Amino acid sequence: MKLSRLGSFHQSKLSFLRSFLKEFKDWEYKRDLFELNESGYGT
Repeated sequence: MKLSRLGSFHQSKLSFLRSFLKEFKDWEYKRDLFELNESGYGT
């Protein structure tokens, strides 16, 4: 999947969002890459 073509085959944003969520629903996100303080700034 090329980033420059992302969404170009869909007629509406809703159909793009639907297929995007179906494709990437099993992604795992790790929050250990950065830490935020109480103000929301990186530490």
